[in-house]
Amino acid sequence: MRVPTKTEITDYMKLHNSDEVGINNQWDFEEAEYHLLLSDKFYYTKVLFTLIEGEVLALFPEVSEGTKYIGSYMHLGQHSAACKSRLKDKKASAKQYAPLLDELKSIGYNVDVLNK
Repeated sequence: MRVPTKTEITDYMKLHNSDEVGINNQWDFEEAEYHLLLSDKFYYTKVLFTLIEGEVLALFPEVSEGTKYIGSYMHLGQHSAACKSRLKDKKASAKQYAPLLDELKSIGYNVDVLNK
């Protein structure tokens, strides 16, 4: 994840504080930095691509779906919860997960691929 510069944070703070929402909800530097880090420009979702019965499954280990489950995504079925034990499944190769990675990016994900 890239860290925003002080100039980027200051510009983001000024932009927010000058729009209709910000007029009554002014951000200081720390609040602007927090919100900027969560924006699509800087926030990356960690993804581990595994194989389940020959299909590629994208696991989101930092997305909790309860005590035993994490977020996941497959081409068919889309978003779902998956058992944390799926993190131990065979990892997909870059060639195998490339189409699913493209699909995740097409729906707005910025991803940090953990398959290395």
